[in-house]
Amino acid sequence: QVDLFVISNNATNAKGLLNVTGINAVTYTDASPTVPELWPKLVDAQRQVHVGRFLPAREVYMHPNRWAWLQAALDSNSRPYVTDDVDFPMLGMSVGSVPEGLAGKIRGLALPVFLDANIPVNLGSGTNEDRIIVIRPEDSVLYESAPKAEAFRETEAKELQVVFRLYNYVALLNARAPKSISVIS
Repeated sequence: QVDLFVISNNATNAKGLLNVTGINAVTYTDASPTVPELWPKLVDAQRQVHVGRFLPAREVYMHPNRWAWLQAALDSNSRPYVTDDVDFPMLGMSVGSVPEGLAGKIRGLALPVFLDANIPVNLGSGTNEDRIIVIRPEDSVLYESAPKAEAFRETEAKELQVVFRLYNYVALLNARAPKSISVIS
């Protein structure tokens, strides 16, 4: 739930990364997308963070489907753009198959790629769009309290029951430097 909140929340004064007002928007529209066509968009997303914040972007977040698409793409010589072989002069490298977390690095940008299956993949008019987030994470701060547990015997005493409550507090500060977030859509 916290992950969904950080990525997609759209409540007043509680916006997730995709809904912060004033972020850098990079649009990539193509009926037959390719990795070489995505490359300038990734560079532009990184550039916009650098120009808007005067500090470099540090991470890329994407859905595992997008990363798998990058891994499956081949150049004109049938070589993969993303590979485990770090000496192979390609676009990126992979550190293996992971469902979430650090998946690899985009060499040309020198940015680590983190996978997150909570990034929506059903956006756009055709409900087939996803998002890639290029970010300077130091500018988005997440606060979480320790979990709290309580038991109330009095409220359901007539039925010989006990009410249990488990909760914690979460706060996200990501709108203080919206130019540190670029979203490729």
